[in-house]
Amino acid sequence: MKNYVLVILLFLSPALANAQKTNAREIAKAALQKMTGEKRLTSFELEITYDKPRENPVELTQPNAFLMLMDSIMPTLPDSVQKSLEAQRDSIKISTYLDRIEMFKGMQERILCDVTHQKVVFIRLIPNSLRNYDDTLRNVSGIVNAFPFQKPYTENPVYLLQLMVADSTELHYSGSSFVDQEESHIIQVKIDGKWVDTYITKKGLLLTRLVLQRVDTDPLIGHGPEYYKDYYLYSDYQRVSGILLPKSLEEITSRGDLTIRKMLDWKSINKSFPDDTFKPERTYEERARFKIVPLRDSLYVVIQSGNKFSHRSLVRLNAEKTLDIFMEPINHEAIAEKFFSTISAHFTQTKIRNVFCSGSISSIAPLPGLLDKNTQFIAPKGNGFLSEERRFALNSEQDSIWKVQKAKGLLITFDQNMVQNDVKAYVINPEKKEEWDQLYVFYYLPRQKLVFYKESPYWAIKNSKQLSPAEKRLYEYLVKEKIQVEKIIYSESFIDDAPLEMTFQDLVRRANIE
Repeated sequence: MKNYVLVILLFLSPALANAQKTNAREIAKAALQKMTGEKRLTSFELEITYDKPRENPVELTQPNAFLMLMDSIMPTLPDSVQKSLEAQRDSIKISTYLDRIEMFKGMQERILCDVTHQKVVFIRLIPNSLRNYDDTLRNVSGIVNAFPFQKPYTENPVYLLQLMVADSTELHYSGSSFVDQEESHIIQVKIDGKWVDTYITKKGLLLTRLVLQRVDTDPLIGHGPEYYKDYYLYSDYQRVSGILLPKSLEEITSRGDLTIRKMLDWKSINKSFPDDTFKPERTYEERARFKIVPLRDSLYVVIQSGNKFSHRSLVRLNAEKTLDIFMEPINHEAIAEKFFSTISAHFTQTKIRNVFCSGSISSIAPLPGLLDKNTQFIAPKGNGFLSEERRFALNSEQDSIWKVQKAKGLLITFDQNMVQNDVKAYVINPEKKEEWDQLYVFYYLPRQKLVFYKESPYWAIKNSKQLSPAEKRLYEYLVKEKIQVEKIIYSESFIDDAPLEMTFQDLVRRANIE
């Protein structure tokens, strides 16, 4: 009898499997028909803005190991300590909520997708209060093999349904479940090798929920792997160009506290895009550009821009047609080549005598061309895990170059005040440091009464009444050592139009306000 039943089951299993596939596919087709009315989605443009978050629904939130530990400990603590911890917990919840609002305030996202040709561009606009305009992050996929088409199925449920009805897509019907008091089909769909759960209402045939299984192999608290889920909830469906699309999307992670609520504005459906819409984003190297600006007294400022914030370097042209350069070390070979090519093109028939680095040198690779011309590099010593001995020990070729050039006197490192060709190098914190601490240094040109310092002056740019920690370190050292300073050039800026130099008197003024 058992053998007979087994034979029947083996005979029926392929048929049951095919029936299940057909059932899932038919449900997806019916939902797509309901939402598109025989239309096919060929392209779309979507603009996303953010609403205030809300607390994670309890039923979609998994237990928090840290909070469970705290709850188990609480009854053992004195009442006063319990009240204090509860007050702190409430305060953290409020501050987290306000921080989340601030994080997404004014942020916008745009998705332009050519479904037919499998091209998509994701654009994010982030307000930058320092620059007074939005920073733009742009990501294009589907243009070259290195960046394959990134399917925007979490943002567009109609596009997801079109994937589901394709015969080549694997589907699995998992049954039904009540969600928000409405019964829904649960259909698993395999996308890019991963199974995704979709929820389609039985009555309205709307795709209202998407669930992705996640795993964190190295969680911040506890031991991995930690399994959790990401939920995408779609609501407020409205017809746009004849297609039913959600106006609201709420993203929830089961191990989080607050949801992310997105408002969806469908700008266009099935319209063609201009040819340059999917133009590949320029690389970091291509965006980097350099501009040399005369300052005074044979001094020039080299401004590097094009990658969100700018770097400033100082060039001094000496009487014997040599150059002294004050700069942050450039560890990127292509950028270093671009920088020194700009210098060579501007200062013809000159030789670079010294390069004064504001930080420790972490890579020899960008330097050999200059080392061959007997240019001297002066830099503060790295400390701890960033020390030259430990850093270059990982690369025998660079270690060998480092040692040879040091023996020739072309690489000079220091951890105490020193003088090189009338330039004074000062170390603000020469005392013994922890493993992770590094030297704070600045270079001083006595004749010009000028300081070159590796920091950003953006506190001053905002007319702040408060010194930044870096400015405070510099100010206190200058006052203590009674160094006569008139101007300061900072090596970094978060805004493009920052002054080339700042006055010491401004530093004094803001220091005295505190």
